[in-house]
Amino acid sequence: MKPLCKIRGFVSCRTVKVMSVIYVLAAVGGVGTAHAATCAKGYWLDDTGSCTECSDKYYCPGDDIRHPCPTTDTDYEPILREYYNVYRCGGRGEAAWTSITNSSPYGCVYNIRACDDVGNRYYLTFRYDTTLGYYFTPPESVGNGFFCESVAPGYFMSDEFYANNVKYYHYCNPCTNAPANAHYTGAGTPDVGNCPWECDAGYGHTSDDRCLPLCRIGDTAMNGINIYAEKHTKYAMAVPRNGATCWISAKRGDGGKLFPVN
Repeated sequence: MKPLCKIRGFVSCRTVKVMSVIYVLAAVGGVGTAHAATCAKGYWLDDTGSCTECSDKYYCPGDDIRHPCPTTDTDYEPILREYYNVYRCGGRGEAAWTSITNSSPYGCVYNIRACDDVGNRYYLTFRYDTTLGYYFTPPESVGNGFFCESVAPGYFMSDEFYANNVKYYHYCNPCTNAPANAHYTGAGTPDVGNCPWECDAGYGHTSDDRCLPLCRIGDTAMNGINIYAEKHTKYAMAVPRNGATCWISAKRGDGGKLFPVN
């Protein structure tokens, strides 16, 4: 069989050869060019050739492909410790919890419940970075993707906000209202603090909100009034005890008579 350029006299062999090369290159996607993305970030090119919005548990970075979010159970501990000094709840008896939501086009979002050493619980958002290729939440996301969910005694939540009609707080803060020799017994009022507290064992709560050592010989109280190891008010009543002296705080009332106070 003769070549086409020999049969068709009005077309030169050079022209046919050049046109053939162009046709082959066009058939495979263009002359030396890569496939250009058809769909924008957040969309993928489906089987019908249409740009479809990226669906749940997938991410679409703008290459026309819908990539599945990684599902392996990643070890979050190093990241949590490095950036936030917390750990994933579940490692120390707490209920472990992780959920995944879509975050097209930039990656996959994982919501994690994190805990710290004192018992505060946080709602933390991690993103699977499609560029870095691992789970990562930058420190600057604190206040935006790192929320205080509940607090331990001695802490209070602050900076209230709402997300999907659910109330959250941005920060877990330590209370500072307890005196020395005291411990907190509960959480403080959100955005206020003022955690409830009580004196440690062996210390008595004074009327001016201090915790001072109680008498170490015999009873430490009399009719609901503390007996202290040392005198700490201007007026006080001495309580002899086996060659030593303990003290009941007092005030001077009308007529100069002393009456006991804590």
